Amino acid sequence: YQVLPADERAQDIYLYFVMYPFRELHIEDMFRMGKENLKDKERFWEDWIALLQTKKGNVEGRLLKEAVLQYEGVEGLVKTADKNCAIHPSLYLAAMEEYEKKQDYERMEQIGERALEKVEVKLSVRGEIALRAAYASSCLRKTENMMRFCFEGFRSDTTERNFLRLFGMKEMAQKYGVRGTEVLRDA
Repeated sequence: YQVLPADERAQDIYLYFVMYPFRELHIEDMFRMGKENLKDKERFWEDWIALLQTKKGNVEGRLLKEAVLQYEGVEGLVKTADKNCAIHPSLYLAAMEEYEKKQDYERMEQIGERALEKVEVKLSVRGEIALRAAYASSCLRKTENMMRFCFEGFRSDTTERNFLRLFGMKEMAQKYGVRGTEVLRDA
């Protein structure tokens, strides 16, 4: 890190993470190994985040999540998700998980709404986001929102379990059960 020019550091370090033995490594672990303070750390975080936003994959998504949380916090995660929802939609889910730790169900629900508008319907991660938002709505006792989120979860991830969720309450079965069978028929 220290011997490389600042504009090459992010790309060079990224090359470690594409090698199998380093896939589970966290960038913070790499930073802790040296004895001296790192130069241009802020520049590195900006370059690192910019680089990871262009890369697809689970490892890249995890690294991007960790970097944004470290550098910008959880609201930065939401902003980054908005800008990169086509490549890294799981950032919405990560932001919701962070807010769940704080029991901020209102914010979880808001992020869920936002994500459902932006993330492609057929992605299963959208279904996970919808179910997390349904949980938040349930905690807030917003039954109507919870039912709608459950239906959106089913639309994005048409599993038997998600279909059966639509029949968890009489009101939900009446409102979304038939629509669920239509989704199955059209799939």
